[in-house]
Amino acid sequence: MKKYILSSLVAALLPVALFAQESPALPFLRIDRSAVTSAMGGADALSPLSNPAAVPFRGSDVAISYQGWAPGGVKSTNLNLMGGIRAGKRIGIHFLGAYQQGQEYTQYSEMGAGTTPFDPSDLLVGAGIGFAFTDFLSFGLNVKFAQTTLATNTKISAV
Repeated sequence: MKKYILSSLVAALLPVALFAQESPALPFLRIDRSAVTSAMGGADALSPLSNPAAVPFRGSDVAISYQGWAPGGVKSTNLNLMGGIRAGKRIGIHFLGAYQQGQEYTQYSEMGAGTTPFDPSDLLVGAGIGFAFTDFLSFGLNVKFAQTTLATNTKISAV
């Protein structure tokens, strides 16, 4: 009986990502910021960026990366800072920051006249904590703030 309860509890706590929309409001959140995870095709379960519960098992590390990103031919650049700090044997804290600068484009008024050029940008800031209950079971919690600036005076943000 205990196996069934534990299995049900673990299954309920597993994160599930569902993307029902064709075009999400904050598409830059899908970009893999970790060079290790990108090289492994997104298969790094111990990445502190996506799994804060892994930090107590990994130890402390910090990474800074720069990405030249061009989905669909629109050039953009990413600057990323992420890391995890192991505090004792059971607790791990992680942090992340990412800034993405998009390709400049010309904005147009309602009358069709070109106005000032604009550089779209995206910002992602987050932190998390992980706690290891045993040598093989842990729990993690993430908090992230995301913001995208699409045009002058047009921002979308979420926590």
